[in-house]
Amino acid sequence: MTDSNLRRRIGLFGGTFDPPHRGHLGIAQEALTGLKLQEVLLVVAGNPYQKQDRHITDGHERLKMVELLVAETAGLSASSIEIERPGPSFTIDTVEALLEVERGEVQIVLIVGADLAPGIETWHRASELAALVEVAVVRRPGVPSPQLPSHWDWSIFDVEPSSCSSSGIRADLLEGLDVSNCLSPAVLHHVQTHCLYDGRQ
Repeated sequence: MTDSNLRRRIGLFGGTFDPPHRGHLGIAQEALTGLKLQEVLLVVAGNPYQKQDRHITDGHERLKMVELLVAETAGLSASSIEIERPGPSFTIDTVEALLEVERGEVQIVLIVGADLAPGIETWHRASELAALVEVAVVRRPGVPSPQLPSHWDWSIFDVEPSSCSSSGIRADLLEGLDVSNCLSPAVLHHVQTHCLYDGRQ
């Protein structure tokens, strides 16, 4: 087996990204440098089982927006792995698929928000996931720092606070408000060109 110190370190930053915004970009950039990663994959959820209660924009539209968001940042890439896989999107399936492609010669660092980290033990096949990844918990203002069980290899890192949220952006766009402070010019152009989030979908 390849020594863990010699493996290429890849960050997995998963999300619905509906839409992807500057806050997402900031987390990915901070993780890339702060966690000494060779690459960060922004994994676009295909069928997020936790969000069955609301309409979610088509996966390929969300993937395109993430591609536009990271296009000018070396080391960041959009991943379609969960969009291409049928059924619910489970992190363990994504991790196993990437390890198979890379023949196990990568160290996967799972980037998780502090709001989600406390529930990680309830994730699908959590004990198996814990054996395969490191977890980097993104500390967020107003959210207590979680304590993960000892069988998880985890750490906490800080990012510059962002006031942007996908739900807030969707609400503002529905009202016709300016969201240029949260969406990059390329993503905003795509949203406007394809009439996303304006109630006409």
